[in-house]
Parts: sequence; structure tokens; C-alpha cells
Amino acid sequence: VFLLIYSVFRYPVATEPPIHRRIAAAVGIDRSTIFEHPVLAPVMSIALTLARRIAFPPLRQRVREDLNGSGNPSGYGVDEYIAICMMMGVAMAGCGLLLGVAVKSSMLLLILPGLMVLGFFGPLWALHGESRRRTIRIAKQLPYSLDLIALTMASGSSFTEACQALIRDNPTDDLNQELAVALSEIEFGTTRMQALVNIAERVPLES
Repeated sequence: VFLLIYSVFRYPVATEPPIHRRIAAAVGIDRSTIFEHPVLAPVMSIALTLARRIAFPPLRQRVREDLNGSGNPSGYGVDEYIAICMMMGVAMAGCGLLLGVAVKSSMLLLILPGLMVLGFFGPLWALHGESRRRTIRIAKQLPYSLDLIALTMASGSSFTEACQALIRDNPTDDLNQELAVALSEIEFGTTRMQALVNIAERVPLES
């Protein structure tokens, strides 16, 4: 136990919030997630510290792609979502342990590792499913939106004005939300081409 704890905590890791959360706080955006909950925040801070130590690039890349594909309405970072997965694994194992004690069965203790794995990968599967569903919705909306943008530009509007008109018409549409992000990036100095490339990187859709 000592060697396990020492191997995890021997190197200090900064516990400051991720950059996107610091930017949100600086511009006055108030997030309401499990990481800001007054009771759970200390526990999630420990989980976040441990999550930063998981150096497994394929897992991090998958979480990043699925967060972008799902729209990430809560604004989670990769480390934050991995921390949530870790806590779900611990919670599932804890529930299995309590159930084993309640029914006085030692057999349930044998499946605790399986419950922990299931709890860890459950949020990952849910996130991947939401990313796929949102991608399908965007794929269905894309031809219609491109036609509207082309027609609006043909009438004399600029590309930015055409996108703004499309967003005003249906601001909750998934593709329109991505266009809104792209327009915000352009306002902050990103080139139009790079903003559109960023959409293609966020949405796992070939077209």
C-alpha cells in the first residue's frame, strides 16, 4: 500500500483548473458541474490530480474526440472527464462492496474489479454514443444548411452574415452551434479557413 501511494504521489502535480475553465472564469462564465459542487469538489480535485497522471495517449485522444463530437455542453476537459470515469469506477465498486456486506455474500467481492472496470468505461461508452448521435444529426443537417448559406450569399450577403442568419433561425441546432463557435474564433482573430478546419477536426464527419 505504501509503495502504491508513493508511486502515485511522489511527483507533485499542479492542481490549478484547466485553461478553458480559467478563461471561462475570467470572462464571467459561471459553470455548474460536479467540479464546482461545494461538497464533491474536494474529492473531485483528488480524482483530477490522479487523472493527470494517466499517461495513455489513445485513451486521451478518444476522450478528446468524443468530447468535441458531443458538443461538450458542460465544458469538460480531458482530465476532468477521466476523473469522472475514475470516480464512477470507485462508486460502482463501493456499491458492490456494500451489497456484498448487506447480503453477507463473499462471492460479490470477487466481481468488484469487474464493477470498477464497468464503472470506469460506462461514461466513456455513453460519451461515445452521444458523439455518434450528434454526428449523425449534423450529417443530416449539413446539405440543407449549405444550400441556405449558398442562397444567402448569392443574394449579396457575406459568408459571416449568411452563417449569422442561419444561427439566428435555429440557435439550438448542432451544426449551427459549431458555426457559432467558428464565428467566435474568427472574431478573435482566427482566419476563416482555420475556423472551418477546426470544425472539421471537432466533428468526426468526412463530408
